[in-house]
Amino acid sequence: MRPARLLILLGLGLSAPVRADLPIAEWQYSAGQVLQGYFQQPVPEWQGLVSAGPALLPSYEGSSAYRALPGLTLEMRYRDLAFASTAEGLGVNLLRGRRYRAGLAAGFDLGRDEDDDPRLRGLGDLDPAAELKLFGEYVLFPVVLRADLRRNLGSGGGWSADLAAYLPVVGSERYFVFLGPSVSFSDGAAMARSFGISPQQAARSALPAFEAAGGLRSAGLGVSATWFFRENWFLNGTGGLQTLLGSAADSPLSRSDQQYSLSLMLGYRW
Repeated sequence: MRPARLLILLGLGLSAPVRADLPIAEWQYSAGQVLQGYFQQPVPEWQGLVSAGPALLPSYEGSSAYRALPGLTLEMRYRDLAFASTAEGLGVNLLRGRRYRAGLAAGFDLGRDEDDDPRLRGLGDLDPAAELKLFGEYVLFPVVLRADLRRNLGSGGGWSADLAAYLPVVGSERYFVFLGPSVSFSDGAAMARSFGISPQQAARSALPAFEAAGGLRSAGLGVSATWFFRENWFLNGTGGLQTLLGSAADSPLSRSDQQYSLSLMLGYRW
């Protein structure tokens, strides 16, 4: 594989609709980004990306029903310092080097509408909310280790964290695949936001009250595949499979512990 093509592929992150409850690992939102600095110094001054396409997603986290939604990814990066992305958020790499990056990003939790699924009716909506994220990645080539800590600033708030590892498993002149596992944790407030049912909500719905506890939230496996069929044009397919754990699995809201997502995006990178 030519070095230039490898760098383009390694610098390509996830192209998918952005929702708080996607069964997609956090590493997939920026798959391979830290590897660009590992292979290329200095990093290009400006890089941009736009992509769009359909995705198949659960109606809500824990649902057994799925629906197709349109997705759009817009992304701009300045060197290895700052980025603005519909997937990764608005952020800055406070620490950066050939093998690592760590920083702070601000994103958006789109919440949940009780009309998304009949099982949610009577529970009320989860309002959209800002989210802050601390993240870090380290390269032990070919493996990339990643950790992040997220704080939801909306009603109920809550902390969540992710640990993950991924690596490139297939590579050619125009085709590349990343694969890796992840595990997610949430405190009691974050669990209650997504899976708890208060006595008042139980009275308005057909579900019993449920007090969610903090701890393990899910474990999963993700894959991201990219094919450059022209110099700057590409198709990006992503898939995620997660198993809900702890209170996330025990909640009456959860109809299926197994959650998956699929997307196929057409994009242009410059």
